[in-house]
Amino acid sequence: MIQNIDSFKKRNLYRRVRDIENIGAAALDAREAAGDGKRLNLENDLTSPVVFRNSTLLVALTLVFSVACAFLSGCMLLLTVGPLFEPGRISAAGYINMFWWGFGALVFGSMCPSLWQTGRRMGYYRAELDMQAVDFRFGTKKNPQPLRMEWDKIGAVEHKRTGSAHYYTIAGSDGSTARFSTYSFLGAKKLANLIALRAHKTIVEV
Repeated sequence: MIQNIDSFKKRNLYRRVRDIENIGAAALDAREAAGDGKRLNLENDLTSPVVFRNSTLLVALTLVFSVACAFLSGCMLLLTVGPLFEPGRISAAGYINMFWWGFGALVFGSMCPSLWQTGRRMGYYRAELDMQAVDFRFGTKKNPQPLRMEWDKIGAVEHKRTGSAHYYTIAGSDGSTARFSTYSFLGAKKLANLIALRAHKTIVEV
């Protein structure tokens, strides 16, 4: 009877040891798989072509606000010139109001073309990373203003924060410079990190 109990205990002990070994082997395989995944992600970050563009929502809002400025400017212009058709009823306060309505029409009217051009440029911004270089496009369709910076020609990657906006400067050893911000590209921080990674540089805070 005692021998049977001892044999049963030994079998349980062997079974537990075997289970522990299996769990350890599974954990090791999981760690190796995670490590392989990280290495694969790093290789993809270094070699895979990546394209960055601006936020479609931000571009659309900029263009919509430009149209809204034109509408507001037109309304204020009507309020400015409307009383002129009844000059006998205009008081001193009325002239003051006409002045301020005219000033508002001028301000919103001047903002309209500027915002429209800015929105169009923002929609055309593009940064493409490949194995040899990064290609920037900061202009418009008629004037794309391309800039190509090879990885071994990048001298520094700088970052500056102003308020809630982040600004990045890519300085080339040949004197070329590319500047962009969180308003230029969707994922500007990731773009700067990938450029620094592929150029073997560290982002410098300025």
